[in-house]
Amino acid sequence: VGVAIQPVTMQMAEDGSEPVKLVVTADVLYRSDEDRTFVQFGAWINALDFLWLRAGYLIDNELRDVSFGLGLEYESFRFDYAFVPFTGGFGSSGQVVTLQYFY
Repeated sequence: VGVAIQPVTMQMAEDGSEPVKLVVTADVLYRSDEDRTFVQFGAWINALDFLWLRAGYLIDNELRDVSFGLGLEYESFRFDYAFVPFTGGFGSSGQVVTLQYFY
């Protein structure tokens, strides 16, 4: 179960475009196999329709709590990078790079 709100949007007076958007999210996750409930929060900023900055926080997880990301989009291509510093288990940070093509 989750909710997302867009509390901030900047709009250009000349053409009505929205160069900056802020979205804040909250989710509650239940894992039946572990009988545990997790709460996570996130936020992302979209600037000029091609740049995304993301951050997230996961409550009550022994391996990780925060994560950060960056996304770039150009025409049909999207590049995403995520950084997840693990606090235990793996002993280091995780990094994910994704390149997508949309047709």
